[in-house]
Amino acid sequence: MESASPTLEDLSDKKWSLDDLSELLGVDITSVAIKDGSEVHQSNSESSLLEMTTSSSKSTIVVFAKKVSRYLFPSKKWPDMRRTLCYIRNEIRFYKDYAPTLVRRGLSVPTLLGSTENFDTLGPDHMHCDPGPQPNLDEPLGGMLFLSFLPPSSYYQASPLSFSEVCSTLQAIARLHASAWEDVPLLTSLRNSTGIAGSYTLPNRNPIELDRVGKNWRKYITEFESVDPSFCCKPEIVNLGDRVQAIAKWISSQLSCTPTTPMATIQHGDFKAMNVFLPKDDGESAVLIDFASTGVGLPMSDVSMHLCHAIPPSLLSSPTSGEDAMLEVYYKQLEHAGVGVDRSKLSRQYALGCVDYFRFMTGRFYGFSTPSSYEKSAMNRNVSLINRSPEAAFAFAEKVEGYVRMFEAEVENEVTA
Repeated sequence: MESASPTLEDLSDKKWSLDDLSELLGVDITSVAIKDGSEVHQSNSESSLLEMTTSSSKSTIVVFAKKVSRYLFPSKKWPDMRRTLCYIRNEIRFYKDYAPTLVRRGLSVPTLLGSTENFDTLGPDHMHCDPGPQPNLDEPLGGMLFLSFLPPSSYYQASPLSFSEVCSTLQAIARLHASAWEDVPLLTSLRNSTGIAGSYTLPNRNPIELDRVGKNWRKYITEFESVDPSFCCKPEIVNLGDRVQAIAKWISSQLSCTPTTPMATIQHGDFKAMNVFLPKDDGESAVLIDFASTGVGLPMSDVSMHLCHAIPPSLLSSPTSGEDAMLEVYYKQLEHAGVGVDRSKLSRQYALGCVDYFRFMTGRFYGFSTPSSYEKSAMNRNVSLINRSPEAAFAFAEKVEGYVRMFEAEVENEVTA
């Protein structure tokens, strides 16, 4: 095997032997190397494509490998390290324990070829639990996934998305939601295994972020005032962060659910455009990836994140192929799968999800956003459009302000009732 690289090493950072890798993947591997240019180094994980030869075939097979271990981020404080480790534990559990059932129900996901893990001292299953004191970290905590490769000859990724592309992504997420819709036994098992869905969900976030929403938004509109002075000076926009912060916990409560809640399902939890592989063949389905934030949730949280993350405002506002048309594609796919759709309730969920995602973006990112940072991120497809395009951010804020007015009235009515 070639020189050391994170995905060519096990959780102890020892180079994989061909025998051990063969046993893990269930094939007789005779050589393995990293595909040129495929390594991705992220703050929370390492991944690459592994090119392998086997004794039974002269052709090379390609496998996607993803690794998360405590050795990759030794300087992280324990709460952040534990959260990162919980993500890979969730993803391994999804592929091992739930994906086979969901695939039989019509979902398209990569095939799990093998995995290895050690989470013995990680503590409680749910990432939103109190992490407690740091345990003895002598053990090699972490996990590795080996998944089937989605070849560029058949699939591609894109962001922003066109109308036809977002139709494909929304149909894919509808298949996920329909595959577990109100399935209480499956959702109960999933809730016990992975906890609350969503990397951006309020219970899964650092409480400090919520305290910063009002301040961060005021800083944001000050930074971007020169881009659109009239928008940034509107009183209802100036105080939008404070208003969202005031009702954020109520919004979160409206989106919270248990396995027995009506419309409860599997929520992807990080449904950005780059977590979907689009088919080049019109007859094929889009393939969802990255289930690290998956859990029990309400479906429209995924949809609201996706449309603000990946769709240009000019397309969202189109009278013929805009937001309403996109939502209708999602609803019809649910109905095609046999789900009874209450458009009114799902529309309200969508509005709640938009406000909730604004809370996350503002508390987590907008305190650091500037026109210069937007220019640097303009072509980064992994970054939400509302954090790299002022036009997208302003359009999203204006939409959220309308939803906030609606929910402020609901909260007021509850108080006075």
